[in-house]
Amino acid sequence: MTVETAIAYFRRRERQLMTSTVEVTRVTGPPSYDPGTGAVTEPTSTVYQGDALVRMNAWEGHDVQAGDTEIRLRTARAKLPANTLVLRDDRLRVIASKDARLVGRGFRITDVLVDDWQVSCAVFLEEVT
Repeated sequence: MTVETAIAYFRRRERQLMTSTVEVTRVTGPPSYDPGTGAVTEPTSTVYQGDALVRMNAWEGHDVQAGDTEIRLRTARAKLPANTLVLRDDRLRVIASKDARLVGRGFRITDVLVDDWQVSCAVFLEEVT
């Protein structure tokens, strides 16, 4: 078995574990403010939509102050198909999952692991709750 054959085999096996569907978006311009509604919107484009494996990091997170509000930052990780071109600060939203508690949750990608022998695109995530 060659290295290329092994990588192809493990990529197929990793893909079988990806039981969620996600959408990854990227901000494409500056935010705009609507004074009538008070809403701030950012233009985005979808850079990936498809299979993923999203897993929360058990019992991990910390409380921080955001103005007058205390919020909890929780961390998670995800695997996307190999060579999926996502970047730090892209946003990942779970569209469908075997675990209904993940559906609709949104995360910010905080890091993307790179590897010459990549069998999946591993990313680290942060969720504000």
